[in-house]
Amino acid sequence: MLSVLRPETLSFISQFPGGLIPLPSPGEPDSVLVVKVPKEYILAAVLKRGFKVYVLPIHVADTDTAFLVSAFFDDEEEPLAIRTPLLRGWLTSLLLMRLLTDEINVHFFDEHDREHAAFKARLNVPVATRQLLLHSELLPETNFNARAVLDEAGRIFGLRDTASEAAAIDVEFGESLMPEDLFMADMRPDLHAFHGSKGWSEWALVREEPGPAHEVDIAQLLQRIFPANTIYINPKRPNNDREIADVLVITSQVVLILQAKDSPNTAKGLMAPLDKKRRKVMSAVSDAARQVKRAAQYIRSSPTLVMKVGGATVQIELNGRPIAGLVVVKELFLDSYDEYTSILLSLSSTINGPCIVLDYPELNAYTKYLRDENSFREAFMRVFDAGRETGRFLRLRFGLSDPEGSSDQTNGLNVRVGQPFFARKVPGI
Repeated sequence: MLSVLRPETLSFISQFPGGLIPLPSPGEPDSVLVVKVPKEYILAAVLKRGFKVYVLPIHVADTDTAFLVSAFFDDEEEPLAIRTPLLRGWLTSLLLMRLLTDEINVHFFDEHDREHAAFKARLNVPVATRQLLLHSELLPETNFNARAVLDEAGRIFGLRDTASEAAAIDVEFGESLMPEDLFMADMRPDLHAFHGSKGWSEWALVREEPGPAHEVDIAQLLQRIFPANTIYINPKRPNNDREIADVLVITSQVVLILQAKDSPNTAKGLMAPLDKKRRKVMSAVSDAARQVKRAAQYIRSSPTLVMKVGGATVQIELNGRPIAGLVVVKELFLDSYDEYTSILLSLSSTINGPCIVLDYPELNAYTKYLRDENSFREAFMRVFDAGRETGRFLRLRFGLSDPEGSSDQTNGLNVRVGQPFFARKVPGI
């Protein structure tokens, strides 16, 4: 277990928002590849005893180059996927070395840098794919080139054919390097400083009852940009113990009502047909919107918000503070964004405050890249305003804007409209 045997690596892993991370291992006999992805991707890899890495040619910036798509098969036709541009630099060189190795140790971490699974793996690299990796011209490591590759990569992967399948690298798991039914506890007090916390949390890859663990995960994401003393998890009405919201964030500027919807992270749930997942997401967005509405009505019913949090009664003078709503679901489907937007715009009119919907990986990106409450609010309002103007919320991509002179800069935010880092293979995503 890497996080126990080599805890010094956690600071390196934590620098990355996600993806394939070739771990430098000077003096170590084994090559190590860290895969940092949401829990659904990890469970899909564990259930399938491996995953695939597609090495696909691409023509960008007058250059014939290549990019990677790592696919985790919860669905055979439209798997969960990570796109990785191959750009000139030491990290890409190290990643290519790892992918051209016959055997490798693969360690799976989630967005909170928690290790969930690890395997010895064999890499089956077709000869033509090996040559493509060895001889492709790599573009310079710039944000412009990364954007260009990622934009084109979504379209190309969506159109992959039998030749692409035959050329894919099969990462086949062998011996497990840690118990596969591990149940772990996190006792770090700084990660559990929000109101309503037990002071510790537990996690496991398989989640039969997702709610409580998911809400703690979200509170920990929010702690990256909001002070812990502004975050309240599972606040209840004092008269009947009815939950007001999953999470409230109450600052001097806003009351943010966050309603989260997750589903069990189990083999049955993960392998459900995509049509069923789409229907569940739509139902989840609608249910969460109704819950945000009820929370807003309760909060606005009195100038003083009274609630029970973790067994204590809390009173906060709101002084007419504005309300905003945020719905967080496991996954959003791009071709359903018009419907998501319609539901949240209707909710916004009802509660007289902006409301948007994000999927969990997006919330992770918002809290990983945005600096503070002000930048979070600017990104939030950019998405909401686009929804009001066009009837369709934006998806923002973080970390790929040029620092100066970029038309993608908005009020100092390092964001742009684009395809998400984690996505399915559907063309255009």
